[in-house]
Amino acid sequence: MPAKKNHEIPIIGKTFTRKYKGLEYTMEVVETSDGVGYKVKDKIYGSPSTAGKSITHFDINGWVFWKIEK
Repeated sequence: MPAKKNHEIPIIGKTFTRKYKGLEYTMEVVETSDGVGYKVKDKIYGSPSTAGKSITHFDINGWVFWKIEK
């Protein structure tokens, strides 16, 4: 089993913008009752990967998709 990479969570309020198939999408890091969430189009996701999947409709590494630096 591969080792899980630890990522530093971006600060609340930080936004990331990404073009995909000619359209521009924005993800905002937000505070939730469970900790940190990732908001795209008024929906909050539990990780950058699920936020990215909401756009691409397939499993994707959200840290790479949103270009979130370590």
